[in-house]
Amino acid sequence: MHNRGADPDFLAFADTVRSRGRAPLAVTADTLVTLPGPGFRSGQHRPVATDLAVHAFDQVRSLITAPPTEVTCTETATGFLAAHSSIATITVRFADGSLFTYRGGYVVDPALRTDANGDWRIKGRGFAARWAPDPHRARNASEAGPPAYQRCITAMVDALHQDGPLPVPAVANLTSIALLDAALASATHRRPVPVPEVPDAHL
Repeated sequence: MHNRGADPDFLAFADTVRSRGRAPLAVTADTLVTLPGPGFRSGQHRPVATDLAVHAFDQVRSLITAPPTEVTCTETATGFLAAHSSIATITVRFADGSLFTYRGGYVVDPALRTDANGDWRIKGRGFAARWAPDPHRARNASEAGPPAYQRCITAMVDALHQDGPLPVPAVANLTSIALLDAALASATHRRPVPVPEVPDAHL
């Protein structure tokens, strides 16, 4: 499921960044999501990395097209806020010199939250941009059906309930999986971890 990476507003922003910005880029993203109760995340050892940051990996790949080379990740429980609260900080280096820094977490107080798509800032030589969904913006009346992220979730659930083998994810999605694997290894070993090479999606 790659629901955040398929958000049409974010993809339009990414098109602007790629057309006007030049590598290397410094990219930051903050994603603080209100989570009143732990739900299924109580069974996850690092819920922010596995349930939030993985979506940011999908998103940053549309901004920085160079291969990721190294990840440094920490995730720290903030039990003094709530039993299931934690904050993760992840830094990704790319082959073109670009840098992505992510801060994400589950918060209890709605006043501290961002949109689940995150608050993004980008700086390059002679270029700067910022993107965050406007919570007060009404959906375009011409937009038919549910939002893109809900359509992705529905497609995933439908695939899980179909007869026969599950569809194989697109090769391009392997980069996000490689980033997540490296982030989890980094958090475990408390050191930077190289990102495994993945097949070229264009071959």
